[in-house]
Amino acid sequence: MTAVGGRALIEQVRSIRWSGTAAVFVGAKTIDLGVETVLEPFVRARSDSWLVMEGRSTRRTLMIEGDQGFKVVDRQQSALSPAATINERQQFGVYGYMLMAGARWTAGRGGRMRGERTGFPPIEIACGPDGRIKSADYVVASPDQGGQPIREHFAFAGTMSDKGVNWPHKIAIVQDGKPFFALSIDEFVVTLR
Repeated sequence: MTAVGGRALIEQVRSIRWSGTAAVFVGAKTIDLGVETVLEPFVRARSDSWLVMEGRSTRRTLMIEGDQGFKVVDRQQSALSPAATINERQQFGVYGYMLMAGARWTAGRGGRMRGERTGFPPIEIACGPDGRIKSADYVVASPDQGGQPIREHFAFAGTMSDKGVNWPHKIAIVQDGKPFFALSIDEFVVTLR
């Protein structure tokens, strides 16, 4: 908690926002996206993304509000399926865990820490010598009805800070052993209560 910003500060975080670029890996294909995300940890999230080569006119929005999920494509809003909503809610839950507040933490395997929060899968994190989170392991529900759970490994690099809260500059996600997502943050903003 000290490396993130200290317990007193991180418990005052209302929301975090970032913008940057991302690569999504689909088989041998890489899709380059611009992204803007606003997150109220464990409560709600909104993420806008667009194809870098085509600009914001291709923007798509994903929203999680409690246990409801929505997408906006071509200015048309529709509900996510129940399975996709659970998957996305759990995906955004990782960022709540990364703030270290709002979860119960215990010693995990091999010197790691285990975080738990009702309504979300548990997570295991490993910290570097400076106390900052360097990696995390998490299992999320499949976005497909009846699909198998997905094992995720997160790797974090670099640091960005706002109002004393430290956040990774780069986040890479591997799903079931295959590269899935790589985010590079250009701007990070914290809103306090």
